[in-house]
Amino acid sequence: MSFPTGSSEAKTIAYRDTDWKLATIYIAFMEPKTQQDAVRFIYGRRKVEGRHAPVIKQPVKWITEVRETLMADGFLVRTDNKLRGSIIKADISPILRSLQEAGAEGSHKPDVMKGAEMVLDSPWFRSFFSYTAMHTPMTYADTTIYEPYQNLIKIVNEEKNTKKLEINDLQNRIFQLLSEIGYYNHNFRDLMRFEKRSVLDKRSKRSILPKLIQEPDFYSFLENYDEEIPILFNDALIETIKESGLKYFQNIFCERLFATLLASNAGVFMPEEISILFRSVPCTTSTNTIDMGYIRKFFHPVYIRMLNQYEEAQQAIALKGKRKRNFVAELG
Repeated sequence: MSFPTGSSEAKTIAYRDTDWKLATIYIAFMEPKTQQDAVRFIYGRRKVEGRHAPVIKQPVKWITEVRETLMADGFLVRTDNKLRGSIIKADISPILRSLQEAGAEGSHKPDVMKGAEMVLDSPWFRSFFSYTAMHTPMTYADTTIYEPYQNLIKIVNEEKNTKKLEINDLQNRIFQLLSEIGYYNHNFRDLMRFEKRSVLDKRSKRSILPKLIQEPDFYSFLENYDEEIPILFNDALIETIKESGLKYFQNIFCERLFATLLASNAGVFMPEEISILFRSVPCTTSTNTIDMGYIRKFFHPVYIRMLNQYEEAQQAIALKGKRKRNFVAELG
């Protein structure tokens, strides 16, 4: 399989859209895995711990050939020196180049791209392409599949219920995902700062990007960053959307997406520059996003109510403990 290494397109994820096989194998290794696990990933035959690995009866030669092509050109890389059973992962440089080629805001700044590289290379971002994410995709409240994951599975044999992962339009799918990640994370962080009233504190407006790029990776940054998230903030955010009562949220609210964005506090601790970079990418088929300005109007009352309920519950627990201690003291 030839690969036009001399063209600028060859260095971006757009090239993978020239052949679904290129796109599929690239995504198959987005989460690091062996060749055999990649085969199972593509054919939807996950290996269950403690059981024999499922046998794949479909042709797999094409997977090996495409994987070797992508490895030869640096788009897939080994993470070890094993001769057999080596762990391979997708290199995220093509995504970074695609952001630059698309003219995403801030993509010309080295520090912004360094931070973006750390986010995209993290297990958190790679989990958007896990076995579960691809074969049991996120859905909106009305069960419609979330756009970046639509039309991924092709039925190979209906009688035997044999399925195969086939990915087309990869750049647009990734750009859709990045656009939503940037849009929501930008709003999450802004809302959190407002709720803490720290928006009036000049220090809160300082960029946290320098702190990110000083860390070895994105997870270390999330663990070591010392800004406190208001208690119940993440829960209140999702509860506000659920209580909005607007019917149109049924086909634009993806609870699993929100849960993933808020996992490990990635949503509120993503530097603003990176959120803006991601949300500025062009998508040929735009996803439906929730109007966070509307949510902001209803968030505070919901948040205060949940805080009051929490405080009442804590007081009840404290009172119960006090009564128990008094009872024990009287028996003594």
